[in-house]
Amino acid sequence: MFPEGGVNGATVLRKVNWAILPLFCLVSAFCYIDRTNLAFASIQLNRDLGFNAQVYGLGSGLFFLGYSLFMVPSNLVMMRVGAPRWLGIQVTVWGLVAASFATLSSPSHFYWLRFALGAAEAGAFPGMWYYLYLFYPLDQMTLPLSVMEAAVAGANVAAAPLAAVLLTLGGVGALAGWQWLFLVEGVCTVALGLATASALPSGLSTASFLTGHERHWLMQRVEPTSGAGATLGSSGMLGSVGAGREGGGGGGGGTREALKEALSNGKVWYVAIMGLFKNMASHGILFWAPIINKALLEHRDLDPVRLDWTRHRGGDTTAAAATPVGAGGAGEVENEDGPELIGGMVEVSTAAVLLTGIPFACAAFMAIWLGRRSQAKHERALHLAVPYFAAAVLLASLPRLASAAPVLAFLAVAAAVSCVQGTNSIINSYVSVIATGSSMPVAMALYNAVANLGGLLGPWLIGEMVWRTGGYGDAFRVLGAVMGAAAVMAWRTQRWPRVGGPAGGAAGGDGVAAAIVAASGAKGLSAEDPVGF
Repeated sequence: MFPEGGVNGATVLRKVNWAILPLFCLVSAFCYIDRTNLAFASIQLNRDLGFNAQVYGLGSGLFFLGYSLFMVPSNLVMMRVGAPRWLGIQVTVWGLVAASFATLSSPSHFYWLRFALGAAEAGAFPGMWYYLYLFYPLDQMTLPLSVMEAAVAGANVAAAPLAAVLLTLGGVGALAGWQWLFLVEGVCTVALGLATASALPSGLSTASFLTGHERHWLMQRVEPTSGAGATLGSSGMLGSVGAGREGGGGGGGGTREALKEALSNGKVWYVAIMGLFKNMASHGILFWAPIINKALLEHRDLDPVRLDWTRHRGGDTTAAAATPVGAGGAGEVENEDGPELIGGMVEVSTAAVLLTGIPFACAAFMAIWLGRRSQAKHERALHLAVPYFAAAVLLASLPRLASAAPVLAFLAVAAAVSCVQGTNSIINSYVSVIATGSSMPVAMALYNAVANLGGLLGPWLIGEMVWRTGGYGDAFRVLGAVMGAAAVMAWRTQRWPRVGGPAGGAAGGDGVAAAIVAASGAKGLSAEDPVGF
């Protein structure tokens, strides 16, 4: 479709896609690789450093405490110094912290580094979301958000074989395999960070990949969907309310008002709690996936427990997991007939590591399919509630499935991960509907901060329950209940404007970003126009 001035809207957005999304996909991928490579390193790390279930579970989750505490402050800084520059600094710093995990030596060192990594990564995703919001009409946000989520899922797929290779480097240069894993992946992130700040335009007015007519056309379509007109000016700073997308930087008063508006928005808190429940299940599975896969490969039941935090000799299983470290329990177990069990961990097979990538490959396809379907149906709420309910049933049933057939249990894990991870772009888009104006970046940060506390609670919950009960069964039943609560919360958002679908002929949500479908047709870009790479 060719609107006024001969500008093809689909072509303009395709240029924006190619200019921004490849870099954002790389940043998203490395963000998740650096925060989750611990799951693969744990195979050797727990053995070498003597970490038990409690230490590993707590350390895994502490990332998200730092991540949540520094989320809003990080985005307040971004509003002042500009998104491209601040994103480059963040990526570089978290790469340095990630590489420093190669120096791990004690539980306290482990805790502090995980907290520091979370603090360093804080604000990256809401900063990228807000940057996309400045370049895309809201009804065209489906593709960029879904592609970024697919990149995250793809990163988790690629991380498995990469980790399997790096873990085999143990002994090279007097370093263990897990040290090589942290070092190589951290250094790659530092290189990406150094390139990020210079690769992005500071704002739409300086986007050299568009012609003058194209920039003008896009500004006209972006500004009317921006609520009160929060902006990133030519310097990349957030402009004051009503200043337009290319206005001046926001002052301290504007920042305070944005913070106040975001904190007083009850719907932001509602969605954040829903995201917290979702992340409890998502990250609980993620950080324990290699260990669970190993148990399934060895045809061990999840309930009653015969997992890695037990003493296992022949056919006789002793539930040593509940015995504290130093009392001959799970923290220090040695099998005279097999590989040494230090920190309750046996050497997990390469197959178990590689299998970890399969659920996330499924989630990548789910993210694209569900995002496109959500947009086609102009609906969000049911596209969250139905997958969440399916995940609840699958997680609660996992112990029984494992006892019946390990293959069924693994398929259940893959389906649950797809239902939870594949919906991320939809829940992340809620904030662009329920927050407006200068509060948008702060609301995004607030949502992400609260929601990611689930990343602390999920891994910690599993670690504690394994330690205290000797098994995963009850932990997965709790995660199933949590996802059931998230499903109910998502179902109730059908009543919200621009979320539950068109009502009375009015345009509803597009499923992944706040949609103004009827208006978009009048602006020269039809909702049916294919906009891709």
